[in-house]
Amino acid sequence: IINPNNPTGAVYDKQTLKDLVNLAGQHNLLIFSDEIYDELILEGKMYHTAALSKEVPVITFNGLAKNFLAPGWRTGWLAIKDVTGELKEAKNALFQLARARLCSVTPQQYAVKPALEGNRKHVKDAVKKLRSRRDIIYKRINEIEGLSVKKPQAAFYAFPKINFKMDDKLFVTKLIEEEGVATVHGSGFDMPEHFRIVYLPQEPLLNEALNRIERFVKRNRAV
Repeated sequence: IINPNNPTGAVYDKQTLKDLVNLAGQHNLLIFSDEIYDELILEGKMYHTAALSKEVPVITFNGLAKNFLAPGWRTGWLAIKDVTGELKEAKNALFQLARARLCSVTPQQYAVKPALEGNRKHVKDAVKKLRSRRDIIYKRINEIEGLSVKKPQAAFYAFPKINFKMDDKLFVTKLIEEEGVATVHGSGFDMPEHFRIVYLPQEPLLNEALNRIERFVKRNRAV
């Protein structure tokens, strides 16, 4: 489970997560829950998979990269919920790996504790900026004939649909060649006819990118 979701920016509602937990329980499955964007919520409410599971084992992943704006640090962690003890062997194997000389850089590891215990003002500031940029993306993409997009609820991705005849890989390749705008093809996420936009750039640059996307779509939709 990737919640909030990459590439769509969706946040799963409580019932959906409960249904997934129940499904995992019926089939004796372990749940991996990637929640690295869990504080970058633009609207709606974040529910944590492990909190909704009574007995189904859940391994939750998180890190400094997104919520703490430190993507280059490559510092993350996992939390294990294992009420029934099904993951005893897996936990022992993980501890063995932790004792090996394989780890992220030590100074970054020291940053984790104060980051988790410290002030979250930077998150509120980031969410405010991301919400404004999300609104720009949502409005402008839906104004372009030939594209449509659902409003992202979290993170910093939008996943527009290409509503005219053009392969998504060709779309992103020609877009960067002709207009210098880098996006990611949807088929890489097993979702053809889509492409992913990251709306981290500041608003003037974001609007310029959208101008170029609009120009590109007008030119290629008519072909």
